[in-house]
Amino acid sequence: VLNLLVSHTGTSKFISYKLCRHLVTDNPPEDLVNRVARVYMTKKSELPEIYKAILEDKEFYNPHNYQAKFKRPFEFVVSALRVTNAEIESTEGIHRALLLMSEPIYQCEDPTGYYDQADAWRDPGVMAPRWRFGLGLGLEQVRGVRIPDSYWEELEPNNPLQWKQVLTKRILPGGYTEKTSDALDEVIAKYARFNPKPEQLGRYIVGMLLGSPEFQRQ
Repeated sequence: VLNLLVSHTGTSKFISYKLCRHLVTDNPPEDLVNRVARVYMTKKSELPEIYKAILEDKEFYNPHNYQAKFKRPFEFVVSALRVTNAEIESTEGIHRALLLMSEPIYQCEDPTGYYDQADAWRDPGVMAPRWRFGLGLGLEQVRGVRIPDSYWEELEPNNPLQWKQVLTKRILPGGYTEKTSDALDEVIAKYARFNPKPEQLGRYIVGMLLGSPEFQRQ
């Protein structure tokens, strides 16, 4: 019975659609799904071949699909920890943050797992904990997690604009919008007159960058 299901045309399209949705965009074009489904059938459902077909398809490289996917809370938290080289002594604060973002690990009640579409995670009620986590990580307010001192070594004293340049390049290598740039400039102008240490204002800049719209995209 399982072999019959695996080789069924409906299964090929169902699996192909879900993989294209996960790897390319929330609403994958029908032509893309059909091309991948054909590979599914000809390669007898070999997943590596299906992944290869998606990654080599023209739609995968379509500029319209660049950063089209929205990070799930788990993806957001992990990417924030990675991009800041965070040192983790305890996962208590991380688990609490994921709970507040509605994606506690291994606690999904739905047997199909957590959704990976943007509509499920772009709700303002879920976004607020993301902003708090980003700022809290930057300001070392997430229990059991800290950004190492070496993260701030490249920041030049008394040069806040250089701090912006260095940190945005690290955290948003794909670029950022003018709106995000203006928001950073406003914060820098507000606090720079107090002659803060690079690490002090740098932490706030990191928090803002982690909460930016650009960082929410895969």
